[in-house]
Amino acid sequence: MYGFLAYVSMIGFAISPLLVNPEKDKTLRSKLENWTGLLLFMGATAMVIFSGYLMYLIAFEIKAVCVYCVGSALLSFSLFVLSIVGRDWQDLGQLFFSGIVVAMVVLIGTMGVYAGVKNPEIADRAIPGEAGLPITTSSGAAELALATHLKQVGAKMYGAFWCPHCHDQKQLFGKEAFKQIDYVECDPKGKNPQPDVCQAEGVKGYPTWKVNGQTVSGTQSLEELARLSGYQGARNFQNVKPSPQ
Repeated sequence: MYGFLAYVSMIGFAISPLLVNPEKDKTLRSKLENWTGLLLFMGATAMVIFSGYLMYLIAFEIKAVCVYCVGSALLSFSLFVLSIVGRDWQDLGQLFFSGIVVAMVVLIGTMGVYAGVKNPEIADRAIPGEAGLPITTSSGAAELALATHLKQVGAKMYGAFWCPHCHDQKQLFGKEAFKQIDYVECDPKGKNPQPDVCQAEGVKGYPTWKVNGQTVSGTQSLEELARLSGYQGARNFQNVKPSPQ
């Protein structure tokens, strides 16, 4: 969810100056380009620092594979480069200072959020079924019914407590419904880990779903899980996966 909002914000910053006709209001267009250019740089800097720290955790602490995290990191780095070379900066001092401030704030915040990855005591205090970031959404009747159905047909979700995409998936179900999901923790440092099971099932990225003999990777909408599992109940899900326009 947070990654989606970050990319949407970057798109908004990029296209907002284009909405102003330079022939009718050249001054406003110029001001917007200056402000959004700086915001694009700051946003890209934040994304690079966040993704870079996740790559460090994945490579040296967790020692696992997350294809989506790698893809997101590459995209963030590309946006960072484009935000620098895409315009003629007049005040490089302001640019450098802004980048340093943003990088420090994001790095400190990210280290605080993912402190549990390097501190087993924090992970041990996590609530079963909510290892890592807590599930903050509530479940509606449709979410509960789908979760019960998935459990009945033997569907399994494989993930890791530190994985942001896994947290997005949990948020879609809500805290009540996700308790019904047959969740397999793949990271040895997580709560009730089963890394051998994940390896035996050939799990390469998180989250991975096994539903009716089919394997799908990435955060799945509840509609898609309903389709894969043959769910015939109500589909008025209150937690909906946002989709890029």
